[in-house]
Amino acid sequence: KCLTLYNELKRIYGALLTEREWEILLYAIWSHDLGKISVSFQNPIRSRLALPRLEDDTGNIPHNCLSPAFLNPKFFEEKWGKDSEAYRLLLCCVYYHHNRLASDPVKLKQYIKGSLRKNPYPFPYRETCFCAAPRADFVDKVQPERFDEAQRMRYLLVKGLLNRVDY
Repeated sequence: KCLTLYNELKRIYGALLTEREWEILLYAIWSHDLGKISVSFQNPIRSRLALPRLEDDTGNIPHNCLSPAFLNPKFFEEKWGKDSEAYRLLLCCVYYHHNRLASDPVKLKQYIKGSLRKNPYPFPYRETCFCAAPRADFVDKVQPERFDEAQRMRYLLVKGLLNRVDY
């Protein structure tokens, strides 16, 4: 459903974004909910299904803060270049696709390197833009306040379209 809406938005508003930004939006659509694989997201579902809860030490980190951990930085570096603004834009759109405060960076890194890597749910995707073993190296890059005014406007457009597709 999301991809159908993406195609419709691109048809109607094609000139609103550059081709690179439409590509960023597409990767954001594919990846924005990957953090739902975490135990902290799955436990409430398991409870509703009368399944036993799994051990979890997250402190309830929101899924949107975990989703960028599954993006493969090497793939995007080859695609868009090292230290790419496009990659930072993608990370920020995915990380902030819900209007929640940022997670504590130290706790987030610890959780990703510990519990999320030991997650009992196997990562289901094999596309090269994803990495099965979550990475914490994105955490210091999710700072949209570092965007200049033009970058901030591009970020708001792409994130806004991601939210339109997601909701």
